[in-house]
Amino acid sequence: MLDKIICLDNVGVFQQGIPKAVDLGKVTLVYAENGRGKSTLAAVLSSLGSGDTVPVVARHTFGGGAQKAHIRGTSAGRSMNAILNGTIWSATCPEILVFDQHFIERNVHAGSEVSTSHHEALLEFALGDAAVTKKLEVDEASDDQTNATRRRTAAEEKLRGFMGKMPYGTFEKLVQFDNVDERILAVEQRIAAARDAASITARASLSLLSTPSVDFFEVRAVLARSLKDVHAEASRIVRTHLAHLPQKEDADAEAWASSGLAFMRGTDCPFCSQSTEGLPLIAAYQSYFDEAYTRLMAEVHDLERLALNSLDPGGIAAFERTEEANRERINVWSPQLALTLDLPDINATRKQMAAAKVRLDGIVCEKLHAPLVAVSDAELNDIQTSLLEAFAVVTRYNQQVVAANKLIAEYQAKLASEKVSTLQEQLAAMRANKTRFQPEVVALVAERQQADTDRNTAEAAKKVAREQLDTLMESVLGSFQSDINTWLAKFGADFTVVKLKPTYVGPTGAPRTEYGLSLRGSTVPAGRRSLGPCFQTALSDGDKRSLALAFFLARLFGDPGPANRVVIVDDMFTSLDKHRRAQTVDAIAYVARSVEQVFVFAHDAFFLRDVNRRLVGKGICTPVVLEAARAANGYSELRAAFDLDEVCATDFYKRYRALEAFLDGKPSESSLSTAQGMRPLLEGHLHRRFPGRISEGLTVGAVLATIKTEPNSSPLSVLQPSLGHLNELNDFASAFHHDTSGIAARTEVTDSELHAYGKQMMQFLHTGSL
Repeated sequence: MLDKIICLDNVGVFQQGIPKAVDLGKVTLVYAENGRGKSTLAAVLSSLGSGDTVPVVARHTFGGGAQKAHIRGTSAGRSMNAILNGTIWSATCPEILVFDQHFIERNVHAGSEVSTSHHEALLEFALGDAAVTKKLEVDEASDDQTNATRRRTAAEEKLRGFMGKMPYGTFEKLVQFDNVDERILAVEQRIAAARDAASITARASLSLLSTPSVDFFEVRAVLARSLKDVHAEASRIVRTHLAHLPQKEDADAEAWASSGLAFMRGTDCPFCSQSTEGLPLIAAYQSYFDEAYTRLMAEVHDLERLALNSLDPGGIAAFERTEEANRERINVWSPQLALTLDLPDINATRKQMAAAKVRLDGIVCEKLHAPLVAVSDAELNDIQTSLLEAFAVVTRYNQQVVAANKLIAEYQAKLASEKVSTLQEQLAAMRANKTRFQPEVVALVAERQQADTDRNTAEAAKKVAREQLDTLMESVLGSFQSDINTWLAKFGADFTVVKLKPTYVGPTGAPRTEYGLSLRGSTVPAGRRSLGPCFQTALSDGDKRSLALAFFLARLFGDPGPANRVVIVDDMFTSLDKHRRAQTVDAIAYVARSVEQVFVFAHDAFFLRDVNRRLVGKGICTPVVLEAARAANGYSELRAAFDLDEVCATDFYKRYRALEAFLDGKPSESSLSTAQGMRPLLEGHLHRRFPGRISEGLTVGAVLATIKTEPNSSPLSVLQPSLGHLNELNDFASAFHHDTSGIAARTEVTDSELHAYGKQMMQFLHTGSL
């Protein structure tokens, strides 16, 4: 039993939630508006019961400090001082049983869906301690079986590298051979050549080198080009004219003439300013420096690129790659053939190509200096000759490759093919036999055999425990179904639970419940949503809530020892109609009479008042009533001595009590407030005394005017003798109730006049006349 809550810090809206320690009773009613922390408080008590602090830690106050809770009480007959510091309770109270939204979502449904996890959780909840113990035996045997299976699988995995493709059963039963090593060697010698033949036949032979190409065709063509090829007649005229010009070593007369033509505008000479119109020399100039000249110059300028490409720079790289590949193949062939190749001097060849490039660059420079003069190809021929001599090493190398490949072909031709499948099977069997009896493998086989034995033992124990559990589950669930339907009948539900039984069908193979709902002559399975009638559509929210509550109560009273239970219910009446609310109140009274302690959390003060009155009326106990109230900065705190009668009282009753307290000399409000309440009090009394006779919304003055004209046959006519006093009373009360003076409202009243009119009001309320 929980006796006192001393501290609740930084949990949800409770930053410092217990300003003063609150005492708890056999029944504690906790009122809170929505968002004031009643579900948080329920979660804290649930955590105290289970020891699971995750739901509390998840409710850490935004920006708050360390979480702390301190609750005192007794558990299992011993004093309990439970303190939550951070993430652990110093003590727990396992007697706590909670009905809240979490219970519903875990055991019954979530989002209107009933899943496999709900059926599994419901079974665990329904079974009780005895069945849970038996289920634990099944789970332990199942775990032992699983662990043994894992050990067996692990041993087989380790053996797989030793067994090869041989099945374990065959491998395990192998009989040990004598002289197994000698047998293996003999078979290996018989199949050695045949095994190598397949790989030797697949080996590659050596590759021939490709001689780097030297192609000077385009270079030779450009070097041979001259001005003569452009325009012979123009050249004669121009050269004749240019011959009269002084010759200088560092000056090019042709370039000078070409540049001058670029400055011609019209027909005037850029040199002497005379007209050039019709002069054959000018025509020759223009013909000379025409498109052919431009094309020739472009070819000359591209000569350097042509020269570089003509040397085939990639040939040496390909040469090196092929030579390296041949060396690797010779190494592969070395166990069978002694192949040798004289390695060419690649560095010397590379130097010769570099020298050729230098000489070729000189020829190119010569042509660039005099692009209109043909350059002799004699040196070009000499370069080509020297390169061909340098490449002769390739020819000699390839001759050796041809000879080596001939040896390879002859060797392959000599290899005799032999069918080796039978020999390979014999060799594999002998090697497996040798492996099977190695110490490491013998130990693994023994380990696997022991795991298999343990697995069979666990499987047998599981079978026995499961049979016993099945019998127990059938019995427990049968009673559970009956108790559920009893509670559903008390709640006035139009449906019952049917076919509640255990099953192992499901993805995990774990036991779970299976049940249906019988309503309006049909049976609906409790499962996932479907197109036809289903749990989600067949039951209202109130039905689902009643079903969950029936599950909870059936389990609570199915427990052989409910007397020591601490039951916590949080908003258990949500979505319930008037009848089910009344039945829920009765259920709480029944629970309170049967268990050690009950907590009821609600945001409906009228419901809590009904519970309070029922408990007191039946002599069960006088509940402690607490309020989770708003504190500073939007936080909440738990306060004691919450007056449910005051919160639930009507305005009529509150005004009556205020006037009565004033007349008794114990005013609970100011005289002005009491006076302001007199007119609504009179108005409320008239409506209550003559229900249906006075139209809703009529003021007291209009009602009194109506009474004055009522015939003697009207029940209202009994008030006609009192109309004078009633009008006086109304005139007094109206002065405080309405602000209609237009100048100054009446805000003061003397106690003497209030006392006089108050006595009249009480006389009228009690006797019905004045």
